[in-house]
Amino acid sequence: MLKLQSAMLVILVPILLFLSLPLVPIRLSAAPAIVPAARNLPQLREGQLMEGTVDPLAPEAATSWRLTIDRDVYAVRLYMQDAEADLDLQVFDQNQNLVWSAETSEFNEQLWLYRLGNPALEDGVYTVRVAWLQDYRPSRLGVPLEKVGFRIACDQIRTNQAAQLVPGSLRSDRLEPGQGMMQSYVVTIPP
Repeated sequence: MLKLQSAMLVILVPILLFLSLPLVPIRLSAAPAIVPAARNLPQLREGQLMEGTVDPLAPEAATSWRLTIDRDVYAVRLYMQDAEADLDLQVFDQNQNLVWSAETSEFNEQLWLYRLGNPALEDGVYTVRVAWLQDYRPSRLGVPLEKVGFRIACDQIRTNQAAQLVPGSLRSDRLEPGQGMMQSYVVTIPP
């Protein structure tokens, strides 16, 4: 009888330990994001705050914009303001691959994208997606939210017009923070 009681004790202790762990909401399945084609989305404009909402109860709890990167853009800062819950910020390339994301516990996410980053920012069109990625409904001051409001904007750091370099001549320039601490040059190579 003593042997049976010790076996029950060995089984009961791990079960009690498991039951004493705090309950933490987890995402049971990570379905792939449904990313709409960028051409059908509103354009995210440089320096312009845009308002948006996410319905956390919708199957695809997200809102998306199009972000166009021109040749002279060196870096982009995407940022959110006034988010009413912990929304996440994601950027998808033209092939709908997730290339950057900010999924911290901060309510107002921000991302910096650079030409020299990994992955590198390239010319083209990206989809910027603001999403509620949790499997529970958000609340504010104890009141469940039907919609989660926020504002989003982007700043773009552009390179200067390319300066002409002449072989054999000395040129003096200055790197400026507002231009990404970068300067472009053009060299004409004779045939």
